[in-house]
Amino acid sequence: MYNDLQDALGYRADQNAPFNPTYSILNFAVSNFPIDPSAPVPATAKLVPGGVQPDLKTPTLISYSLRVERELSFKLH
Repeated sequence: MYNDLQDALGYRADQNAPFNPTYSILNFAVSNFPIDPSAPVPATAKLVPGGVQPDLKTPTLISYSLRVERELSFKLH
């Protein structure tokens, strides 16, 4: 029996506002890069919800393995 951690949990928790939000900006020209982090967020930008499902549970997995071995031997007289 073992607990299986959620694969992307650290990545999802890293996108929470207000410290590290993720925005979607339509029609953003590549020539506008790099983005100035101190500039205000454009009014047309949409906040992409990140984070973790509130009732998330780490599943407990139970794994079984059954093996049968038999040795064939002979007696020398």
